[in-house]
Amino acid sequence: MNRINLTFKFNLWVPHELTAEDKRKRKAACLDLLRDQRKEKILDIIVTCDGKWVYYNNTSHKGGWSAPEESAGSIARRDLTRSCFAVADGIVAKLSTKNT
Repeated sequence: MNRINLTFKFNLWVPHELTAEDKRKRKAACLDLLRDQRKEKILDIIVTCDGKWVYYNNTSHKGGWSAPEESAGSIARRDLTRSCFAVADGIVAKLSTKNT
């Protein structure tokens, strides 16, 4: 396929295991947030939402051949039926959603 200028691409790449360096960076970011929280109460104004906070283990990613300038496409998540919007005082809203 390389002879006809096609490359193999996966639709989405997500690490299923964190490296030691990834863990170190995440720990440092958390410690920075906690340090800043003592000064400015920054965590009190953070609103969390969407499925970005939900671990979704999809090991069935499929790949395909495409031209180098083409995108790899996307794969829809299976149904995630709940999104929460929360602040430090508690949940602000819950929405039922269907992602297809």
